[in-house]
Amino acid sequence: MKKTYIRLTSALMAAALLTGCSNENSVIQFDDIEYKEQMGGTRTVELGEIKDLSAMHIAINSGSIKIVPSDDDNVTVAIDYQIYANDHDLCQEFSDRISSVGEDKDGVYDIKLADKDSGKDIERWICEKGQRCRIELSADVSVPTYFNNFSVDVKTGNITFKDLSGSFIANAETGNITCTGSNMKKSSDLYCEIGNITITSCTFRSDAEIKVKTGNVSFGLPKDNSEGGKVDVSVDTGSVSFKGDTEYSMEKGSPESGSMSLSAMGCEISASVNSGKLKIDKENN
Repeated sequence: MKKTYIRLTSALMAAALLTGCSNENSVIQFDDIEYKEQMGGTRTVELGEIKDLSAMHIAINSGSIKIVPSDDDNVTVAIDYQIYANDHDLCQEFSDRISSVGEDKDGVYDIKLADKDSGKDIERWICEKGQRCRIELSADVSVPTYFNNFSVDVKTGNITFKDLSGSFIANAETGNITCTGSNMKKSSDLYCEIGNITITSCTFRSDAEIKVKTGNVSFGLPKDNSEGGKVDVSVDTGSVSFKGDTEYSMEKGSPESGSMSLSAMGCEISASVNSGKLKIDKENN
């Protein structure tokens, strides 16, 4: 029987197109590497009440992380996963064992996606199996509303903060960072090596640095009081676009010069682009 080849070159395409298990006559191909088996699913892990901590951190090699507020005092991790391999048993074992654990590390609640039996990082665990495979992970992490320090590191993938308040530290080597409906009331730092950063419906009450080496920043001007906020937005190669209908005053420079400072809702904002475009689009919110 003729094999069916499905050629994919990115994890995002795979996540959109493939679910469940493959049949024995189909072959999944990523960048000229073939896999005969695939398995995917969702796992929700209750990590319990975390009463004595207000800071959290999570890191992942490849995948996407979203941090949202919880309705109670529990930390919950909802994991979506896909694994591609040539061994059905390996796929099944991964599916059975993927979980999440958390622990107090110097006053920070450190969360990781892990093997449920050993507690070992799941990406390290699968690597030590010594078989060629590909895994794709994404996790929605719900934390109590009294958490006010959020730190996320992703090598390849996306980071999202939604409806939170506090300090935001995010680093994506290749991927995107999105912050929406949140209050940066403590010092924050968002950085993309290659990718885009999007800020929507946020307020600023402290200093914040938003930086992209190669990519774009879309910055929604604050609509609510941001007195005391000082934001530095910079892109090496790409663009910075300010959006929204908030009134602002230009303090220094201009979009045409590639560097400018403005104020909006009490927030001082400086922006610069080394190579690319700097613009203000008042018609897009």
